[in-house]
Amino acid sequence: MGSLFRFDLDEVVVDSEEEPFEATELSLLNAKPYVDAWYFINEWFGKGFDIEFYTDRDPKFREVTERWLREWDIPYNELIFRKDV
Repeated sequence: MGSLFRFDLDEVVVDSEEEPFEATELSLLNAKPYVDAWYFINEWFGKGFDIEFYTDRDPKFREVTERWLREWDIPYNELIFRKDV
């Protein structure tokens, strides 16, 4: 295992005006990543670092969150929802 970076998804990677527990599927899909976060996550992942995201979102949004990460080409190794822990 290489070095690990763990990020809070909301307000660190995702530029959103809503609290994670107030989000809707549409608001999650329409959110945009912070440009600097997108750049550095892609750079670090490309260099072999492990990337994990942690979120307070409801686990019912797992699929939409994974879709959003794919659509924005944000690589990661693991996605952790607080309620899963």
